[in-house]
Amino acid sequence: LNSRTLRPMLTATLRALDLSPLPFVGEGLLRAVAVRCPNLVLLRVPAQPAVCAPFLRLLVTHTPHLHELDISSCRNVHDEGLLVLLGLPALRTLHCAGCGAVTPATHARLQAHLEGPDGDVGSAHSSGLKCARPSKEDPLTDALKTPRRLARRAARSSAHQRELRERYGLCNRRPAQPPSSPAPSFIEWAFLRLWAVVKGLVAAALVLN
Repeated sequence: LNSRTLRPMLTATLRALDLSPLPFVGEGLLRAVAVRCPNLVLLRVPAQPAVCAPFLRLLVTHTPHLHELDISSCRNVHDEGLLVLLGLPALRTLHCAGCGAVTPATHARLQAHLEGPDGDVGSAHSSGLKCARPSKEDPLTDALKTPRRLARRAARSSAHQRELRERYGLCNRRPAQPPSSPAPSFIEWAFLRLWAVVKGLVAAALVLN
């Protein structure tokens, strides 16, 4: 495979292209890739000196569906070229470790762009920028997120159970009993008994009359 045999294959139906086996790719071939392949989803052109800001502008203009781009070890790509990639709305994964110096500000802007509005978190490595915005259908991403989801679910469940225990404890507390009155003395008890007998005799006399 070389540049001459590759050119006839560059058509609008091409969706994935990996040029990493080629030791050198010229500017003409890179331009042909960007212009002739508008439906590219994946493109890998690592360690190519011809990859620079003008080529990346062509990609933004002609390949709006590009999801994954590998330009790692492309020494002529700097902040200016990387910021151009903010114009690719469908970009999910960007490999650019080993490119020219990338400032923290550019790193932050690319990271925010790749995270996207859906909130999926990408990843960054100190050896170079390698960001990803994984799709929701990616099972590997779901597997990586599962432990975090379980931890959050367990924390919510623990808090809920603690709240229920507190409520349950409050509901099962016995109400405070009023202080009991002291027991009556013998004289008071005898007086009450006598008074009850007198009332009984008076009631009986009224009935007989």
